[in-house]
Amino acid sequence: MKLLTLLLVLFQQSGQNFLLMEPIEDSILRGRMEQMALVCREQISVNLDEPFSLKGYLPRELFRKEMAFKYRDLQTEDLEWVSLQVDGNLAVQSINIILKDQVSGRRIPYKMIFFLLTGPSAKREWKIYYLRGLRI
Repeated sequence: MKLLTLLLVLFQQSGQNFLLMEPIEDSILRGRMEQMALVCREQISVNLDEPFSLKGYLPRELFRKEMAFKYRDLQTEDLEWVSLQVDGNLAVQSINIILKDQVSGRRIPYKMIFFLLTGPSAKREWKIYYLRGLRI
């Protein structure tokens, strides 16, 4: 009976969606950062390699504007969610993206790692507090 319960739990977890998947994907696929900004804390820490080249502790609205500006010549060709780790009110998830520079035609493989935090409320609303981006 314990083995069956364990298998059922593992099966349910394997179908689990990534946290904030819809707003993040929407922003990345469309190159519009409004949806991603809505799921960020009021201040977000970022450390993004080129083509974004953005570092620092930014207010959410400035982050949205900077990302939209830097994304203006890029197009997302492909994306794949690759990992999710949740421990209490902290979570880390990552996504691999293939970007295409619309000016040069160059393809850019990129990884974004989202560090998420949720408050103690019963609502458990996840928010991005740190974003790391690596060219791969």
